[in-house]
This record gives sequence, structure tokens and C-alpha cells, in this order.
Amino acid sequence: MKNNSLSVDLKIKLVFILFTLFLLSSYILVDKVFFVRETNKIAINNAVEKLKERELVFQKFIHHAENTLFAIRKSQPFNKFLDDSSYKNNSIEIFKSLMKSNADFMQLRFLDKDGLEKIRIDRKNENGKIFVISESKLQNKKKRYYFADSKNKQLEKIWFSALDLNIENGKVDIPYRPTLRAVLPIKHKDNFGGIIIINYFMKEFLQSFTNMPLYDTILSNNKGDTLTHFDKSKSWGYYQEKRYSLSDEFGKLSHSILLSENYRTENLVTKKLNLPITDGIVLILRLNKEYLQNKIEKQNLQYLIVSFIILIFALISIYFVSRIVQELVQDLDQIKRLNEKLTEVNERLHTILDSSKDGIVILDFKTNFVFFNNSFLQMTGYSSKELQHKTYIDLIKYEKQKETKSYIKKVKEIGYINHFEEVCKKKNGEECIILMSIVKMQNQEQMLIIAKDITSLKIQEKKLKTQDEILIQQSKMASMGEMLENIAHQWRQPISVITMSATGLKAQKEYNLLTDELLESGLSSIVEYAEYLSKTIDDFRDFFKKDIEMRYFKIKTVIDKCLFITSAKLKNKSIELIVNCQEEEIRSYKNQLVQVMINLFSNAADAFELKNKTEFKIVMVTVYTDIKNTYIEVHDNAGGIPIDIIDKIFDQYFTTKDDSIGTGIGLYMAKDMIENNMNGNLFVKNKEINYKDKTYMGACFKIILPNNVAQE
Repeated sequence: MKNNSLSVDLKIKLVFILFTLFLLSSYILVDKVFFVRETNKIAINNAVEKLKERELVFQKFIHHAENTLFAIRKSQPFNKFLDDSSYKNNSIEIFKSLMKSNADFMQLRFLDKDGLEKIRIDRKNENGKIFVISESKLQNKKKRYYFADSKNKQLEKIWFSALDLNIENGKVDIPYRPTLRAVLPIKHKDNFGGIIIINYFMKEFLQSFTNMPLYDTILSNNKGDTLTHFDKSKSWGYYQEKRYSLSDEFGKLSHSILLSENYRTENLVTKKLNLPITDGIVLILRLNKEYLQNKIEKQNLQYLIVSFIILIFALISIYFVSRIVQELVQDLDQIKRLNEKLTEVNERLHTILDSSKDGIVILDFKTNFVFFNNSFLQMTGYSSKELQHKTYIDLIKYEKQKETKSYIKKVKEIGYINHFEEVCKKKNGEECIILMSIVKMQNQEQMLIIAKDITSLKIQEKKLKTQDEILIQQSKMASMGEMLENIAHQWRQPISVITMSATGLKAQKEYNLLTDELLESGLSSIVEYAEYLSKTIDDFRDFFKKDIEMRYFKIKTVIDKCLFITSAKLKNKSIELIVNCQEEEIRSYKNQLVQVMINLFSNAADAFELKNKTEFKIVMVTVYTDIKNTYIEVHDNAGGIPIDIIDKIFDQYFTTKDDSIGTGIGLYMAKDMIENNMNGNLFVKNKEINYKDKTYMGACFKIILPNNVAQE
């Protein structure tokens, strides 16, 4: 037995070494052959996308300039100034404000119909201080080309000068100051009334615009004059002592570049940018040979490092693999012991799942049962063996089967469906009403169902006589639905991990690859997540216990609990939670506040499904205090509540959701708990919310709670 073990060990070592060397050499050879060609191809394809991206950047710049000029043109003080010079100071204030908010403005001016500067605000350097030019220093610019050209342009339509260097007193500024002029010829009393003109500092913009390390970047006009060049000595070729143009850079190829909207070779791409700029702009990207050469050298170094690491790893692996093989060959009893341990953990997991009073079911998308716990068996009256020969659809009342199939289809599409009612047929022929939530399990074609039998609650609801009793009952069922929904979202990932781990261990066992280390790792993962499932149930029950009396607690603990309950649901809907909360303590009903906050979070999440999709989905929770009160704001960016219904949303039974998912009780009960139980106030208004330098409109629910409530 020992000699046989040594022989197998030697063969494995030899095969492992040869196979490692073969893979390593094959990888280096193939990668080396294709690396340069594929790198160039990828870089050129990327350059095409870069051209489009840069064009959009410049177009946004142009659009901002147009908006600024039109804003001045439409301003009331400026229009009054055209008729009455006494309004000049008001117009100057508008010009100053725009200069301050646009650090790249070099000059902002208004020239009258005779070319005389009437208003001029200057800045010497980008981001520098602005100053108003006094009347005595204002100049007549009627001989400058941009004024003369404007008189022949269409009035009230913006045009842009060529991208050029700034010239003062007939000389080019040294050092070079690239500039671009945006000009708006205005109409006054049906005639040419002058121009509003912006001079832009373009140096920093062009540096950022052309900064692409992988490429040598050239910017030229449609005449072929270089504007910016990766070799700075060749920039602004028209002004060089010896004029430099694209023909000097590319020879005969320059004609093709200038005549084509888009041009491409193996190592360069060009594009005439779609911009309303005099003389136009051509952007040229050429692969940087030095960059590519450095990349190849780094690749060679990478080969050496990877080869060394793989060989070391292979030697280490050979040592451990050989030990594992010897242990497997010499100790056949190990498989039996491992099987017993796996069975023990499997029984432990089932015990935990069966301890839940709620039904737990896993289905495939054909609605075949993959797993069910004892609570679900008790709901249906079937045995485990009987359910294995049925589908979930078989248990549904015939009239409801079409609706159930639509729910399954919805889960496939969006990943979940929350707290809806099913009418199931029990084995004895009786009907039972089940409240459930379904979520699609991660990385699997399976669904997780959390279900609760509410037949008795429905019967009790029918027996209730007063409106208040019915409302309390419906509120209880709505809260129960919310709890099931959140449990389902919380459990989706852990159950996916457990089933995948169990399947992996089973496969390793079948192929005799199951080792102590793999088993311990897999079982630890299963036990960890199984305990998480058990703890989740206990925590959820604690959160929904009825408050007996007021007590002191920190607001942050309430927020943390609400986040624990709803985080999986919000994450599943790609909603980001932002919390700004102080460590403040109040005296009130803690669990009631938890239920109110969960309701507000759920309403915010549902609001995104009723509105158009936004770039970002956010729910912002802000808590702050003053001497008397604590304020809690739950603010989303889902677009806000329509004005015609905002005053009705706290009304009993009012809902904007489909009848199958909305009852109109949640916000009504939330307001009742806050105002009648906690002596506070709850109201809502539409309010702007700022996020990542953008402004959105959303609903803002505000809770006001007194800090000190008198002892009862």
C-alpha cells in the first residue's frame, strides 16, 4: 500500500510540473504574438470613442456659452439699459455675477451698434480677480474683425470666433493665451444694436481636452494650422517664425485628414469636431510609440514575475497535493467520517429553517419545489413526498393560477414581488389565504418565498364591525407584509450561499476531492449563514413587538434598525441610502417609530417604480435637533408627489399604487402613531435635493418629535 502511494505521488508530481511548464510557455508565446497587434487595435478603437467623448465635452462648453449669452440678452435690466443708460449699473452687476461664477471668462463685454465698449469686465488670469473697466478706459472696437463680422451675421444668433491666441494692441500676448470668443449680435428697434461678447481663457481647457497619455494629440483648424501639438514647440503653427502645419507633420496624408469628416489608419484616427467655430477644429490622435514600448517592456517584466510566482506556487501546490493524495489513498475511512459530518450540518440547517413559523420555500422557474420547511407543509397539509410530485401552481386555486403565473414572470424580469396574497388549495380541499413575498435568488434560476398563513386573520377581519377595528386589522396585515418582504430580501443571499456551498461539497464528495480543509470551509460558511438566518427571524420579531410604555432611546439606534430591516430591499432596487444622524436621545415609543420609518423607506422605494428612471436613486435620512424638538427628514429624488394629490396621501385608504400592492393604510397609520401616540407631527412637501453636483426634485417626509415628554 505504501509503495503504491509513493508511485502515485511521484506520477502526480511529474505530471503537475510538466503541465505547469506547458501552460506557462503557451501563455507567454500566445500573448507575445498577439499582444502588440491587439494592443494597437484596442488602442485605436478606444481612440475612436475618445474622439466622440471629446467632441461631447467641447459641445457642452459651447452650449454653456450660448446659455450664458442668452441669459444676459433676456435679462430685464440689460434690456432696460438698451433704452435707458441709467440702468447701466444694474447690467454691470449681472455681468460681474456671471464673471465671478465662470472662472474661465477672460472678458465679458457689451459693444453698442457703433463698436463702442459700454460695459467691460476683465480678468487677468484664469480664476483671478475680476475688475470693471472704467468709462474713461473703454475703447472703440469697430475695426476689430469680430465686430465687423457681427454686423453681417444673423441677429439674435450666437456665433463663435476661431480658436486663436489673444492679441492686445496688435501683438500676440506672450506667454501665449489661447482664447475663444462667443458673440451674440443683438437686435434693437429692428436694427443692429451691438454685440455681447465673451472672451474665454482656453489654456487650461485645451490642456485637459488634449491630455490623453496613450496618444500623441494634435489640434488643428480646417486650414491645417496647428493649434495645440503634443510637441509644444509646434503648437500655434501659424505664429511660429517658420510656419508649421499638418502638411509638415503628415505630408500628403494631411489632405486626406482635412478633407475627411473621420479618418483612420493603423496608428491614428482623426475627426472634424461638430462645433460652430470659425475655421473649425480637427482632433488627431496618434498612438504614442514610447508609451507602447514601455508597455511591452512592462509586459516582459510581468512575464518574468508571473513565471516565477507560478513556478513557486506550483512547487508549493505539488507538495500539498501530494500530501492530500497520500492521505486519501492511505485513509479510506476518512470519506465515511466526512459524510457523517456533512449529514450532521445538513440536519442542523434544516432544524434552523424548520424552527421558523413562516413558510420558507425555494422554487425553480418551472415552479418545481427545491426546498420547503415544516411550516409550509403544515399550511398545505401535504407530506414532503407528496409535494415533491407537485408544482407550486398545482397548489393555487384554479381561478388564481393565471395571476400567479404573471407574478412568476414579474419575478424573472425585475427580481422580486412583494407581500401579495395567494389562495391555496390544501390537501383536504380547504382553501387557505397566504401572504407572501418572492425574490429571485442570486446567481441561480431559483426563487425564495417567505409565506404566512393569514386565513384566520382574514376571517377575523370579516367579523369586525367598527371601522377602527378593521383599520387596525388591515394595518397589522400590511405590517406583516412589509416584514415578510424584508425577510425575503435579507434571506436571498444567505440561502443562495448555503445551497451553492452544499452543492459544491456534494460534488467534491462524489469525485473523492473532499478534504478536511474544504469540508471545514464549506461547513463553516453554511453554519455562519444558517445562524444569520435564525438571528434575522429573532431580530425581526423584536422590532415588531408592541411598545408597552415610553422609554428613552437614541434616534441613531432606530435608524440603524430600519437600515438593517430594509437595506437588502433597497440595495436590490439599486437605491443608495445616505444617513446624517446625530447621537441624540428622546423619550417615546421606539418600535412604533421603527415601523413609521420602515413605512417611509418602503414608500420612497416604491416611488421610484412609479416614476421615470433617474440617473441616481437616493434616499437621504437627516436627523437634527433644537432645544425643544428632534427632526427626522426622509428625502428621496423620485420626482416628488403630484400637487393634486399631495394633500390626500395621509388620507385613509388613499394610495397611488396598484390595488394588489397598495392599501392606503401605511401613511395614515404612520401619521396616527406620530401625532396621536408620540405627541409629534408628520407632514410632507416636495423639495429639491442636491446630490453629486446635481439637483433633483423629490418628496420630503418630516417627523417632528418633542425631546422631553412628561412622565405618564
